[in-house]
Amino acid sequence: MRDFSIDFDESSFTTVIVGQNGAGKSNLLEALIVVFRDLDLGIRPSFKYKIDYTCRGHKVHMDADPERKKSYIDIIVDGEKMSYKHFSELGREYYLPNYVFGYYSGPSNRMEKHFEKHQDRFYRDLINGDGVEKPMRPLLYARHVHSQFALLSFFYERDTKIRDFLRNYLRIEDFDSALFVLKEPPWKSKEGDSRFWYSRGVVQRLLSKLLYFPTFSPIAFSL
Repeated sequence: MRDFSIDFDESSFTTVIVGQNGAGKSNLLEALIVVFRDLDLGIRPSFKYKIDYTCRGHKVHMDADPERKKSYIDIIVDGEKMSYKHFSELGREYYLPNYVFGYYSGPSNRMEKHFEKHQDRFYRDLINGDGVEKPMRPLLYARHVHSQFALLSFFYERDTKIRDFLRNYLRIEDFDSALFVLKEPPWKSKEGDSRFWYSRGVVQRLLSKLLYFPTFSPIAFSL
């Protein structure tokens, strides 16, 4: 898309974009993802753009051009100019959204690729055992396979409000059983839980809960 502009209604929490195939709906969503991905990573912008938005009461204006030599991104926050370095240091806490969540129902993985850098960083933290206390990654993409776990997560705790919601809105009374089939992972660790390929941190804790947690009884757990 070139020479394109759009104005979202900031008074509404929901925006519906309607158009014919090939009109650019997905391109627009991907552009927004890439803008906030690059800002969160503190890297050079992927393309030229201008954007104005409000976050946590702060008004942010950006004029980005990756080919500009002196300053490839000019930032004004609440009427005051701010360096990209300073913005990157404070952005996630003050000037950037907590989360950018993506899901694409079609067969293409074109949207998912924009989340790869955050996914790789999150995966490394998990296998190294460093991801236990860290918050959820700011850019999160839901793959089709994740839908199989969404319903199961409702039964993680015996919360009466959740059970009432499932019963009243989805007509689901209870959880019966599940089958988990795990394949040997690619990591080569010599420390950790020997039951689960020497996994550590949040991975070890999750697998241990799946094996013994009473909420998921009875289950079949195959390694």
